[in-house]
Amino acid sequence: MPKYTVTLYDFRAKPPSVTLPQTVEAPEPMSAARQLTDQPLVLNGHFANLVAEVTRYEGSELAQRVMFYRKL
Repeated sequence: MPKYTVTLYDFRAKPPSVTLPQTVEAPEPMSAARQLTDQPLVLNGHFANLVAEVTRYEGSELAQRVMFYRKL
């Protein structure tokens, strides 16, 4: 199963918060993000609604990067 690095964002908090990246194993990026947040997620959205950034590396090369936003 691939390993993904997940960083969570909360721009609604005062002050805004960002978590340290966490590595999780999951079959795909959405599953990786859902392991760490219960927010309803979508692929398209405004930057202020960013919830999670999910990345996967192959060696030292970035293989995949997906941004998930809060569903409104």
